Amino acid sequence: MTTSGPRDLWQSVESAWTGWRRHHRPRREWLTLTVHPDGTQAVGFTAPDGGTTAWLL
Repeated sequence: MTTSGPRDLWQSVESAWTGWRRHHRPRREWLTLTVHPDGTQAVGFTAPDGGTTAWLL
């Protein structure tokens, strides 16, 4: 495989896929978007086992 440019976009795709698998392949119904009063935003999900994960945007 050959890549070029300032970022290795394929590495980002692989990293996202690995994280998705590590978090038990969350379904879109599990996802939430939270906007805080200070304007920060986060995407998160709650898995069926009750575990939660969130990422600041």
